[in-house]
Amino acid sequence: MLYKNNGGKVWWVMFRDPKRKGKFIRKSTGTSVLADARAIEQAEHLAIKGKLTEKQLADVFNSIFGKECRKEGLRLDQMWTVYQGFVRRRDCPPSDRMLRTRRSALDRFIEWAASEHGVSLASDITLDLALSYADHLKRRLKLKDKSRRNHISNLSSIWKGVGAIRDLRNPWTDVAPAVRDGVRHGAFTREQERAVLAAARKCPVPHWYEASLIARWTGLRKHDIALLEWKDVDLERGVIATTPIKTRGYGITVYVPMVKDLWDTMRGLYRRRRKYVLPDFAASYPKSPGGYEFSEVLKAAGVEDPTITFHSWRHTFRTRLAEAGVPDDLAKRLGGWTKDETVRRYDHADRTDEIRRAIASTSAARP
Repeated sequence: MLYKNNGGKVWWVMFRDPKRKGKFIRKSTGTSVLADARAIEQAEHLAIKGKLTEKQLADVFNSIFGKECRKEGLRLDQMWTVYQGFVRRRDCPPSDRMLRTRRSALDRFIEWAASEHGVSLASDITLDLALSYADHLKRRLKLKDKSRRNHISNLSSIWKGVGAIRDLRNPWTDVAPAVRDGVRHGAFTREQERAVLAAARKCPVPHWYEASLIARWTGLRKHDIALLEWKDVDLERGVIATTPIKTRGYGITVYVPMVKDLWDTMRGLYRRRRKYVLPDFAASYPKSPGGYEFSEVLKAAGVEDPTITFHSWRHTFRTRLAEAGVPDDLAKRLGGWTKDETVRRYDHADRTDEIRRAIASTSAARP
């Protein structure tokens, strides 16, 4: 079935999903030409039924968009459709969430390129234009280093994918800023821990205390806590077993035994037939419940360090593991880190005495 969204210019195609009863597959054809849209619809239908290989499907896209490319070059509004053709060829495609994020990044850039520079062709995106957009993200949109890096990396992934099908240079290489996690976030001191937990318990919206407690004793990131489901919590054994969003592509599931305080709190939160552990967080995510940000909790606790954010709980979790002498390989398993250098960046423990003993052990023996 072909259709157009309200006010939309391009045709969309919809099929029944053969793998999920009662569900539908919806995709943009990326073209406003009805004849081309019908050709894409037929090709997609055959591919879903397994009667068309990925290469044959890609050839259909090439034959359709190749005509337009020869006339005027690949337009920016065609990038996503061509990128989808590349994604279909991959053995391990990105998750649906990642694809939505990349589509959003592309749409934002296309709008900026058209309004600020009147650019509509992918071949016109030069390094200078990419640097100008990176500066726009920093100065106009006030995005932090990590957010800008993720945004630009998503654009780079799209350009790389399209470049595998089309002759298209990637202008985003080396444009993304460096991220300095050790500067951006600090770990809580033990006094700050107690003050923040006390302030979170008294805050006017629900769940900031429980979210902070989970973060302190598991090292989970905010989005993984906000969307944590009861199916990932074993209350009988006292274990949280979940696959963080950032490590889902690696197939890494973290298993964290709960300390008594957290275990008791989780028992108190449990409600039959409830999906999420913190329903108010899940309903408002990515925003905070009731518009009450964690910065208000920090302010109430008297913590004014600009390097301290909710993510500091993750740094604190890693730091306390280091202070307790937990080996790096076990810390990686508990926190879901994939690289040694990453797990070291999260370690803020004072190692002065440990280093002093190591240096002393290298001293030459006395005569």
